[in-house]
Amino acid sequence: MATGIYKRTEKNRHSEATKAFLKQINTGPGNPNYGKKSSEKQKSIVSQTNKGNKYRLGKKWSKEEREKHRIERSARRYSDAIKKIWSDAQKKSYKENPERALKISSAKKGKLQPWMKGERNHRWILDRTLLVKSEKKHLDGRYREWMRQVKNRDYWKCQISNDNCSGRVEAHHILCWKDFPELRYEIKNGITLCHFHHPRKRSEEERFVTAFQKIVTAKMQ
Repeated sequence: MATGIYKRTEKNRHSEATKAFLKQINTGPGNPNYGKKSSEKQKSIVSQTNKGNKYRLGKKWSKEEREKHRIERSARRYSDAIKKIWSDAQKKSYKENPERALKISSAKKGKLQPWMKGERNHRWILDRTLLVKSEKKHLDGRYREWMRQVKNRDYWKCQISNDNCSGRVEAHHILCWKDFPELRYEIKNGITLCHFHHPRKRSEEERFVTAFQKIVTAKMQ
């Protein structure tokens, strides 16, 4: 028998009809093993056969290896063409199985998935000094990081907790953003307030400065 490297040519490729036939007999009810469960004896034979085969053995990752692998994977940037292929495949899957799509949607509704926030997010910047700076708060990456840290320190609760509390929680600059640029990203210059207690006028902000500073100082001691 001839040995060497064989290259598949157009002549020996399967035709579309052959591909369809093979797919039909190898998937679903067409497969002779469809619906059958392996006995314990069969499982034992397969286990013994694969024992020692390095290509069959699973690899257990340490915590450090998993973190390194996550960082390397998050640094990848996929082309728009690849993203479109994935997106179209997912849409097709949901369209063919609307019950599955509804189940997934219901399970994720209103929940922030663990891999979407903090250091697990693929867009997370490890060096926080590289965050975008801007005079416009909504475009300032360091401002968003400051908000998160202030809210985390205050456990995402309004620090004037009473019966009037209402609305979403907001991170408020005790000494204002415009007049004190050197304190914009100081955690101690922030306090978490609900929408009702968040000062709306400059005069209100100035009136509550001392009271807010006392609350934050007591919390950080």
